[in-house]
Amino acid sequence: MAQQANAANAADAAERQRIAEVLADWANRDPVARDRLVPIVYEELRRLAHHYMRNEREGHTLQTTALVNELYLRLAGIDAVSWRDRAHFFAMAATLMRRVLVDYARQRGRDKRGAGLSVISLDDNVIAPKMPMGMTTRRGCPRTRKHLGL
Repeated sequence: MAQQANAANAADAAERQRIAEVLADWANRDPVARDRLVPIVYEELRRLAHHYMRNEREGHTLQTTALVNELYLRLAGIDAVSWRDRAHFFAMAATLMRRVLVDYARQRGRDKRGAGLSVISLDDNVIAPKMPMGMTTRRGCPRTRKHLGL
């Protein structure tokens, strides 16, 4: 039992060292370091994303994998970071995931409240054209329909 624990600790230490080396390469602006990092940390990023998605509302349309992909896109835009260690990387990843979720919620709120709709003036001529006295505005009235061009 102790030998298995020691083997697992040695594997974790090797993994941490490997991540630290790739992060150092990224900090030194190695163009492929980021791509080498993703397969190493992907499963842990998925676990972290799953943790955050568990706290989201029922029926959330953003999936765990999509959250990790969005995180990767945001990380791809970061060039000048001198990563201290694995913990620093995962702290930054957690922060970016929370920002993705906040941005997603804000966009959903904007869409819900009519984002992108054009604003028109509520001028009298736009709401209802001027009609001669005695004409009704009921839609069924033939004179009104003719007047409104319906």
